[in-house]
Amino acid sequence: MKKTIYTLLAMLSLATGIAAQNYIYIYRNDGQFDAFRKADIDSITWSRQDADGQEQQSWQAQQVHTAGGVTRIPLSAIDHAATPQPAVGEAVDLGLSVKWASHNVGAASPEQYGEYYAWGETEEKAVYSLETYAYYNSNTGYNIYIGNNIGGTQYDVARVKWGGKWRMPTADEIKELIDKCTWKWTTYKGVKGHLVTGPNGNFIFLPAAGSHTYENFDSDGVIGYYWSGTHNPTDGCTAYDLAFYPSNKDWSYVFCEYGFSVRPVIGETIEIKVKTGEAASITANTALVSGYASGLENTQKSCDLGILYGRSEDLTASTSMYVSSGQKTDGDFSVSLTGLKENTTYYYRARLALDGVYHYGEVRSFTTKEDGPTEGEVIDLGLSVKWASHNVGAASPEQAGGYYAWGETNEKTIYNIATYAHYDSQSANFINIGNNISGTQYDVAHAKWGGAWRMPTLNEGLELINKCIWKWTQYKGVNGYMITGPNGNSIFLPVTGNPWNDNPGVDGTGGFYWAGTIVPDAERFAYGLKFGSDGKGWYQSSRVYGRTVRPVTK
Repeated sequence: MKKTIYTLLAMLSLATGIAAQNYIYIYRNDGQFDAFRKADIDSITWSRQDADGQEQQSWQAQQVHTAGGVTRIPLSAIDHAATPQPAVGEAVDLGLSVKWASHNVGAASPEQYGEYYAWGETEEKAVYSLETYAYYNSNTGYNIYIGNNIGGTQYDVARVKWGGKWRMPTADEIKELIDKCTWKWTTYKGVKGHLVTGPNGNFIFLPAAGSHTYENFDSDGVIGYYWSGTHNPTDGCTAYDLAFYPSNKDWSYVFCEYGFSVRPVIGETIEIKVKTGEAASITANTALVSGYASGLENTQKSCDLGILYGRSEDLTASTSMYVSSGQKTDGDFSVSLTGLKENTTYYYRARLALDGVYHYGEVRSFTTKEDGPTEGEVIDLGLSVKWASHNVGAASPEQAGGYYAWGETNEKTIYNIATYAHYDSQSANFINIGNNISGTQYDVAHAKWGGAWRMPTLNEGLELINKCIWKWTQYKGVNGYMITGPNGNSIFLPVTGNPWNDNPGVDGTGGFYWAGTIVPDAERFAYGLKFGSDGKGWYQSSRVYGRTVRPVTK
């Protein structure tokens, strides 16, 4: 040692325990700095000589003596000194989720550019183009898929070259480096780049190493490009990278064949997994689709989890729609898709937006049903009673079935007062068979179907109107109403007719259905449903008309 190591080194020895550190950084007022490896320093001295070589009464400069010469720094230019940086080749703890390497792959010190690699390749080359890219399939015109995250795999140049647990950073880790660190454009050992200081005060230097495209070496000293190990799932030809300039830095995605730098990281990876689940409860216009996500339990980042869907298998922003689940934690989730077209195939996939980075599950599909009623004979609409899927005398929902006068249980050819079974021609009065014939011997639904089947009451008919959605439509070529209950199930009521005398009264425009309830104080009338394309309602109707019956049951 030449002389006593003065002020800066002495102060650092007391304040930071420099014996445990490997580097000394002396910062200038203009933001630039000089870095010295401790093993290379012979001494640090003061000098009274000014910039013109004249001796002055006060100290003028700090001189760092190394085997390579003397670095003379005017005291007026010095801001401070620090020693937070570990030795070259070691992991730098910036106070983030992973530790960052002190230099690039292929470099020996922080300021060196190192080597350039296409994404997923582990060797340099002379030309960086699509034709020379190892994972380009010229027959298909697309890149060969090698994974959503190649960090730590055979395609990771950091793992291949450095071994151990070193790997390429993920897109999330690059985003963390941008968001949680202080970035300052500076010059280190004559090389331009960004000094990146972590929340704990430690820092790394990222040189603006430029890039290799085709055979050209571009933008060194101006831009830095660094690969992540994260593939862009929306575009099989690109992967995420870090790009920075003197006044800006950001992450984006670029073509995989470009030659970029790699700055490794080391640390446990919380793997993000997104899976697309089953589609269920599929109707003509709705479906319930599910998904699964994991790896979110420790994140504090912006998170949006949901389903992307559309009628094209290529689910891009222009061809698809998105429904958020509102969930931000690990586990299963589901969303309801509405407003779908009937008898149509839809493609869907789970999507996670995590702090601006998108993760996707596999693409799956389902086909909506034809706009028809719920299958089965007993349909639960979510009301006080269950409704039959078809009329008395019919075999399917679209058939009208049989026509019956109110309180009669057989069809006939002529429907009038003379043929009505419950009319007394001698007294010219209607015979009282009850205020509500539902479930009695006069109920055609109960007589024909047995069990608990019966005609609906007026209140049950009103419930069908007031609590359900009625849609005028055509089912299997027949006009009528598709009626959807509160629980999403539906029945179809076809247009029927209104026989009177020997006229069937069928014109394809109206539906007429009996309730089991008589009109109070008007024994010749009972309540019946009447509907058309312009509306529906329960009205009083002469008991002698022939009308259809849609049964109900508990």
